[in-house]
Amino acid sequence: MKNKIAAYTCFLLLCLAPVSFGQAKKKSLANRFSVEFSYGTYRVPGLILGMDKSITAHPNGLGGTSFGARLGFAATKRWSFGVQFVDMSAAGKGPWARGDEAAIDGVTGAATGKTDWTVRGVMFDAGQTFRPNGRVHPYWRAGGGIGFLTVKFGGEFHGCATEDIGCNFPIDEPAADRVARKIPLFGGEGGVIFDISKHFGFTTAGYWNTGWGVKAGIRITF
Repeated sequence: MKNKIAAYTCFLLLCLAPVSFGQAKKKSLANRFSVEFSYGTYRVPGLILGMDKSITAHPNGLGGTSFGARLGFAATKRWSFGVQFVDMSAAGKGPWARGDEAAIDGVTGAATGKTDWTVRGVMFDAGQTFRPNGRVHPYWRAGGGIGFLTVKFGGEFHGCATEDIGCNFPIDEPAADRVARKIPLFGGEGGVIFDISKHFGFTTAGYWNTGWGVKAGIRITF
């Protein structure tokens, strides 16, 4: 009887060995994943708006905030890959005119008001972490993806008819414009990860992504 129990026990252990090994391996793989959420400042220089040749007048710069969420996978202790969602918004006041709308027959003037800029998109990135065995890890990442840009302008047009010498009869009326298109996203960041515990930490970094800024966030490791 004891021999049968011993035989059955050995057989059961042999059958469960692959399962146990698979579970351990799967758990180890899960521990390589992390989730990050960040929030920060965002600045779009006027040069970026000027890259669209159809926009002939625009504010010198736009300022706002950014939000990001990232799912990362640690391929090794140093190298990681990730996919992230970005949501960046900025606004500024100043002139606005597009080349296809700036020239109005018989009227001269300028439109000024508020410009709102929003970029939402998805990016894939790769990066390197230094000092993986410590609690403080400097890192860098770079990547690219696709975004959806929306630019809205709302303000007033002030001008007069070209034949109205001296502008005795000014023209003042509301002005609005909207530009929406898909754009490529290319970004990079460099910063530091602070581990509070095995599964939780804080991040801070400077970045560039159609604009520049600084951000801070939390990092959860499974």
